Amino acid sequence: MKFFLLMLCFILSIYSLNGCTKKSGEEKMINDVMKKVSQILKNRYSLELAGIKIAAPAPQKKIITLGLSFDVYRLISKDEARRILVDSTKELLNEINSKLTSYLEPETFTTHNLEISIVVFHPDGKSTFYPDIRIFSNRKGKLLFSTETPETQKKFGYHTRETETYEEALSIVQSQIKK
Repeated sequence: MKFFLLMLCFILSIYSLNGCTKKSGEEKMINDVMKKVSQILKNRYSLELAGIKIAAPAPQKKIITLGLSFDVYRLISKDEARRILVDSTKELLNEINSKLTSYLEPETFTTHNLEISIVVFHPDGKSTFYPDIRIFSNRKGKLLFSTETPETQKKFGYHTRETETYEEALSIVQSQIKK
């Protein structure tokens, strides 16, 4: 997670050095879309926005990746994490592809252009440890479910990491809904 936050800061600083932080119509529209989606997800899942990722490399300045980072203050099972990621991905894709296509490369985003990361805390704000999920994310079409121990947390690593494709996750969620 610390690596993700460092990358987010790095990307945002590069973005600002490219002169893209002026309150242009483009930036306002992007921020409005990201804030709208984060508010929907906050209301739906009690997720607290921790960061927004916008990757738009120079010289084209077209956006190639968008992402949201959240914190949640309750334990979450793998099945619930999967449902949250599938729903969050659909929500974000719908908003992005209906409002931001002229700023995107490619013009229509897929799961491979998104990053959603959620860090799990106990209700009292303490870190979660194995066997509870610590971080779950959708990065470029791959869902990751990670756990930590006090030892791995100090080493910036994970105790366990499980992955599945977005398509696999979608299929699992759909089969669970039918039951």
